[in-house]
Amino acid sequence: IYKVKGHIEAVSLSVSNVIGISYRSKNPDYAKILLSTLMDQYVTYRAQIYNPSEEEVFFADQSRNFEKSLSAKEGEMIVLLNETKSANPQREIDSNLLIKNDLERLQQQLKNEAIEKKLYIEHLEKVINSENIEFFSFIENNMPLNNIGLSLQRVYGNWLDALKNYRPGVANVRGLKKEVGKISQTLKTEVETYKGNQVNQYRIMLKKIANIEGEIEKIIERNIKLQVQVLTSQKLSGEIEFLRLSRDTFTRRKEEARMNRDLNPATRYIRILSKAFLSSGPVFPQPVKVIPMGILIGFILGCSAAFLKEYFDHTFKKPRDVEIYAGVPVLFSIPFDKKDRA
Repeated sequence: IYKVKGHIEAVSLSVSNVIGISYRSKNPDYAKILLSTLMDQYVTYRAQIYNPSEEEVFFADQSRNFEKSLSAKEGEMIVLLNETKSANPQREIDSNLLIKNDLERLQQQLKNEAIEKKLYIEHLEKVINSENIEFFSFIENNMPLNNIGLSLQRVYGNWLDALKNYRPGVANVRGLKKEVGKISQTLKTEVETYKGNQVNQYRIMLKKIANIEGEIEKIIERNIKLQVQVLTSQKLSGEIEFLRLSRDTFTRRKEEARMNRDLNPATRYIRILSKAFLSSGPVFPQPVKVIPMGILIGFILGCSAAFLKEYFDHTFKKPRDVEIYAGVPVLFSIPFDKKDRA
């Protein structure tokens, strides 16, 4: 294996998705057969990795699991809608808020009217319990009481005029005084009835205020329930969308796996463009390149070795070198002979 790895070479061709593979060997036929067999095995192995036999079963199981989860989540959504009875909770919340604002304005108006009505009833009670002669002229839009009050004012005026001319004990004066008391008592009795009517109106206002408060509380509770539905619906919608997307993805992958299984393994994802073939000549050695390169390298190495040997050789080579470097005269020299030394 390591020998094959050492002799094989793969190069990615520029501006393409093609890979060129070469194998070097001393035996060309062996290299051709080995490279062809190796690529066929690689294509088969790669096809088994990307499209294993269990792939379709796995995708089918995952698709069924997501389908079951999707059905369960859709069931939860239906239960939630049945609980609130609202198909569009956000729109209902907005509508309830408008109704709530109108009820709050009406409630505040009724509270103001109830306060005025209470003060008005208290004033009536105070005037009725007064010992003075009261005409109740502040009561408006009540014709019977206004007529009685006008009659009382007329009789009371006649009585005051009579007192200016006659003594209190005179029969005419006493008669007018008695008539004033009678009319005043009648007026107070009618005002008591009128006050009772005003009290009933005040109680009705209080009941309306209480009913409006109850309606507002119901709207608040309903909006809280609807808001919970909105949040829960958003969560369930996200989960349903995720489950639906996952189911569709695995279903599509299952179909792709089935289609790929029916195809020839050699045509899946990768295929061999051309079978292995012999090169036009030996890769190594190439005499045209090796011989000139060897001569050049030999020349450079020879020159370098000669230079180094000459540079590091410090022996005397000539008799004159003794006179130059030692500073002594040379009388004679004996030639060195390798045969004599031997």
